[in-house]
Amino acid sequence: TQLSAQTARSINIADIDGAGTDDVIYDFGSSSGLWAMYNNDPSTWKQLSTFTANSITVGDIDGNGIS
Repeated sequence: TQLSAQTARSINIADIDGAGTDDVIYDFGSSSGLWAMYNNDPSTWKQLSTFTANSITVGDIDGNGIS
């Protein structure tokens, strides 16, 4: 299944919404910015930022067990 007509510069996987299912974070570059697809559901595309990133790193920064 094609998720986007654009090619991602960077991709990372983490449960960023705490739903217990991995979410996928994409960086499509300066033309589209950072996007996430939540819970492996293509209908949940959301733009996280209009900016691009040098790299995507995820982690549990507040210690609550969610990336």
